Amino acid sequence: MFVKTTFKAPLGSEPVVVDLQGMGKGFAWVNGHNIGRIWPSYDASEEGCSDKACDYRGPYDDKKCVTNCGNPTQRW
Repeated sequence: MFVKTTFKAPLGSEPVVVDLQGMGKGFAWVNGHNIGRIWPSYDASEEGCSDKACDYRGPYDDKKCVTNCGNPTQRW
């Protein structure tokens, strides 16, 4: 499947973000330039997700910083 759309970029020199949520596996192109491969996978299941502030200091633990659960790892 091929999806194509157009949009007007805002005036100025600020960065523009493209929200790719809902897109499947493939490549994203903007103005004829390949901006990268899209391969939506998911961070973690809805279970075990933490709302606490993330802090990576200290020993490794696979339960550390489990946030944004169930959301695509590639979106913006």
